[in-house]
Amino acid sequence: MKVLPVVLLGLGACATPNPRRTVSAPEPVADPVAAAAVATPPEKTEPEKPATEKPAPAATTVEPIVAVVAGRPVYVSELLTQWVYARNHEVLKQLDNLALGRIVEAEAQRLQVRVEPAFTTAAYERTVAEMEAEIKKKNPKLGFDSYVDRVMGLDPIRYRQQLRDVALRQQLGERVARAWLLSAERSDVRLIVAKDDTQAAVVKAGLAAGKDFADLARLHSADASSADGGRIPPVVRSDSPIGRLAFSGEVGKVVGPLTEAGRQLWMLVESRPVPLTGAWPELAAAVEADLAQRPVDELEMAQWRSAMQLRYEVDFQPFLRLVGQEGR
Repeated sequence: MKVLPVVLLGLGACATPNPRRTVSAPEPVADPVAAAAVATPPEKTEPEKPATEKPAPAATTVEPIVAVVAGRPVYVSELLTQWVYARNHEVLKQLDNLALGRIVEAEAQRLQVRVEPAFTTAAYERTVAEMEAEIKKKNPKLGFDSYVDRVMGLDPIRYRQQLRDVALRQQLGERVARAWLLSAERSDVRLIVAKDDTQAAVVKAGLAAGKDFADLARLHSADASSADGGRIPPVVRSDSPIGRLAFSGEVGKVVGPLTEAGRQLWMLVESRPVPLTGAWPELAAAVEADLAQRPVDELEMAQWRSAMQLRYEVDFQPFLRLVGQEGR
């Protein structure tokens, strides 16, 4: 299965001051604690204000200006709206990356995750080396900093710091995802995917004849895991079809087939490890050892993100209001 680096592009904003315009703030959410305090006033109360006194103005926020053209400002909402209509999927992907970065930070704080500086430095240096290799293909005469400065039009020092921030967030992301996996009820499995009825018949015949599951996966599975005998990342118990399938039989047994999108899936349940418990001090050694053997991949990240959606609220309405798509 394809290995995924956990790319989290939650980059910080530039510290340069920016002209802004005032916009109305959203209505505040009622605070039940404050409401209770109002309902039970203290013994001594402040004297009532004169009726002629005007109420305090509503809270306001300011919107940054991204350019001034012919004396007129261009506001960030205008830029975002144009970007959304021109490249909708790209914008939403970047917004999703920012949200993912915040979730990683929240989980890392909850678990008290600590990353060795050497890991972050190594990840940063790998990223720079990969970018340098691409730059040499395009312009062999330019080094990394010169390319960032002259071609990208960015400050190389700040750009490098952003890459370091991304590298740290990536390291945190890998560790919170693996800590979650090792702490969850899960099955270690192998998988065979038959893409059509003809292939499914061959797999069924092989299983009925008692042939080795891994060998059948190598020969007949349409999944990328076939190269490793059908081995995929552990599957966590959940309400998803694959999550239910992985717990539908005993250890050592083949379960399935599960039919999805015209394909049939079988699993061999190899083990069900005991979930780990505790925060980072108790999990660190096991997580680091497990990451050294197997990097985080697509299936693991997908399972982790599904679990985090139940733990953390993500609200994109402020962005949608900026681009005139509120309520979507």
